[in-house]
Amino acid sequence: MTSGKMVRLFLPAGSADGLLVCDLLNWSGVVLKFRREALGDFLERSESRQAGVYILRGRDHSGAIDQIYIGESDIIGNRLRQHSKSKSKDFWCETYIVASKDHSLTKSHILYLEAALIGNVLASGRIPLTNTKKSAYERLSEADTAYLNSFTDSLIVLLSAIGFDVFLPTPLRPAGVPPTASNCRSPETSLAAASTASASPSAHIVLLDEKSGLTAHARESGGKILVLKGSHASLKVKGLVPHLVDLRAKLLEDGVLGLSKAGDCLEFASTMRAPVPP
Repeated sequence: MTSGKMVRLFLPAGSADGLLVCDLLNWSGVVLKFRREALGDFLERSESRQAGVYILRGRDHSGAIDQIYIGESDIIGNRLRQHSKSKSKDFWCETYIVASKDHSLTKSHILYLEAALIGNVLASGRIPLTNTKKSAYERLSEADTAYLNSFTDSLIVLLSAIGFDVFLPTPLRPAGVPPTASNCRSPETSLAAASTASASPSAHIVLLDEKSGLTAHARESGGKILVLKGSHASLKVKGLVPHLVDLRAKLLEDGVLGLSKAGDCLEFASTMRAPVPP
């Protein structure tokens, strides 16, 4: 009989689309997950002033390639502030922070942990890394190495449990079945993706933003998602990562998106193949 693990999730703001705090029972670590636009919320927390490892996830400027960056810092919040101003991190839209509940992770510990996570990503072959530093860190005692290997195993279990599956081996796929695209998704797009995965060909998908009342319609066929003519999009660009701002501008320029008759939102003037959700 396999030993189970208890995953604990806490929503500090009481909302599923806000910052998420995750840990395992009897584990000294803690993981915080949040979207890039919630960086300010993270910076107000004590974990932002700790040493730890962070993972930035998103897509390249074309929107076609899922990618991540793994880093470490003595003060995580300061490093993320720097990254938020760096063009090389424009792909970043989702963040995972790894710290300790008792401030027990030293500089050597986080360097080892960073290298271990990078090694696991390379071994899985699921997603490209934007890191240039990819060497192992071996300046630890035998006892510390054993402790951190166990810490890393628990961390990967926790990350996989909350949907971050890039450390797992790439599953075998039957011939003719297209690969599924993974990326940072809002709760609404995650639900849509889950529905699409189990739906029959040509399934109709409806996305509703309850706050604004905007509605988008899409159709899944042959592993592709088509955004249908008449679907709505917000007039605001706040919260969009740079490559999606660029895509939105191009759609407006090409006439695919235009102002609705009521003038309160944008509307798709024609059906188009959807980019991977941000």
